[in-house]
Amino acid sequence: MFKLDRSNIILTRSDTLIIGLEVVDGDGYGADLTGATGKFSVKKTVNDQVYVFQKDLYNHPESDLTCGTIFFKINSSDTQSLEFEKYFYDIQIQKPVQGDEDEICTIAMGDFWVVREIT
Repeated sequence: MFKLDRSNIILTRSDTLIIGLEVVDGDGYGADLTGATGKFSVKKTVNDQVYVFQKDLYNHPESDLTCGTIFFKINSSDTQSLEFEKYFYDIQIQKPVQGDEDEICTIAMGDFWVVREIT
């Protein structure tokens, strides 16, 4: 089971989840993310230095960086040993800028709940 409640994610432990996002620019059009990298990060507490897990952009058949369509995949193994409780996540995009520092943008954040499984 997966549920998105505002920006909070609720996931049954050991389930697989593919998250698709459309990143838009200031005018509401799909952002050109050519050359960008992305991280989906989960921590036990916001201030932890250690990640519970991190995921890179997933090469989904519908991914299209030229118009801001990105995906992340959380595998069953990423949550199978986690306790049933609240964690914290964010999604960050890093895009190279020629002749300048990379642009880093946090595009989502919230609670990441791992809930019980029966099977």
